Amino acid sequence: ITQGKVLLNAEATRQNFEKMFPAARQIHLSLHAFTNDANPSRSYLQFHPTTPDSESGKLYAAEIYQRQLDADLTVLSACATGVGNIANGAGILSLAHAFAYAGSRSTLLSLWQVWSQSSAQLMVSFYENLSRNTPIDAGLQAAKLHWIKNTKATELTHPFYWAPFVQYGQTETNSFPKNKWPFVLVGVLLVTMIFYSIFRKISSASC
Repeated sequence: ITQGKVLLNAEATRQNFEKMFPAARQIHLSLHAFTNDANPSRSYLQFHPTTPDSESGKLYAAEIYQRQLDADLTVLSACATGVGNIANGAGILSLAHAFAYAGSRSTLLSLWQVWSQSSAQLMVSFYENLSRNTPIDAGLQAAKLHWIKNTKATELTHPFYWAPFVQYGQTETNSFPKNKWPFVLVGVLLVTMIFYSIFRKISSASC
């Protein structure tokens, strides 16, 4: 859909990502995200490790704040990327806030632990909508409605599965339909997933 550069698995390293993302007009990150409520600057995205070091592959929010981006849109398709502490005059300090501060004009973030299967399908619908020159906010809304209408399991229409993603920033992007921009798509395979009951998920996500 995007006709962009795709980094998967062993290629999805922090080093490869950082070579491209300063000039990217649109960025999509599908990987693990970890939120540090006590110290939001230590929240991080986990890329594919390149060494046995426990720090390998981690990109911290504090480091993102120091970068300079020229992105029309950054999509953080990971868990709780919009969650953090509230700072007076700055808003919620989160991974999403870090990308916005670095220069992303529009950011798609998540408000709780996302389910990988619904997230993947939502993102496909979202980019299909953008390819038809749909505004970012309307494209996300249409993707959610498509999920609700077309999912076969009634329990999967619960907001837990489709509602975590929200968008803030500018809603128009002229770069996507023209396909004249560098695009970075990073995917890291999820090795394990722990399933909780719907109500427990909602309860843990609401804090």
